[in-house]
Amino acid sequence: MLECCTSLRVDLMRMERQCGDSSDTADTADTGAVLMSTGDTDTELPTAVAVFLRWSDQRITPSEMNPDHSHTATGIRNLAAALEALAARTGVDVTAEAKIIRGQADTLWANTASTRHADITRKAFLSLSGLMGAVEQRLPPALEAEVADVKRAAESIRADEALLSQRDRVQEFFERSAAVVRQLSETRSG
Repeated sequence: MLECCTSLRVDLMRMERQCGDSSDTADTADTGAVLMSTGDTDTELPTAVAVFLRWSDQRITPSEMNPDHSHTATGIRNLAAALEALAARTGVDVTAEAKIIRGQADTLWANTASTRHADITRKAFLSLSGLMGAVEQRLPPALEAEVADVKRAAESIRADEALLSQRDRVQEFFERSAAVVRQLSETRSG
């Protein structure tokens, strides 16, 4: 587990240098908790997890995604915060990794004319799937197959194709991620 996080941290630090540092951004997950209905029961979830799941449940249709990539950037930030909060429950500190990922999301917003949006998004999604795998290893149930599906969805983003033309793939990544986060948070809380 620690080797996985160390390797992920090195890869993320390399990406931070490429995308730029966003150290002036709010870079920690909210560790508060909220009561959220997850079906038959009410579950206390870290606020960041609840925010990501509510955002995901809004089911923005791919056609509603816009050139400023705010939907994608918000999803990346929310998912990073949710994974950071879940990791904190296991005693694993992924603050540095989550900060770098949020910086990648900020890069999407910072320059709407950039031709690197798909590349930045793909790297952020791959980092998020790696972070998700590290958290999943520490929490029951075993969700290796589901995390592998998230990683495949991240890999489906093509760096050489406009991000807006990959709306369905972006949405698939977030839907698969939400399913894993929901299972991890319900199991951990339940």
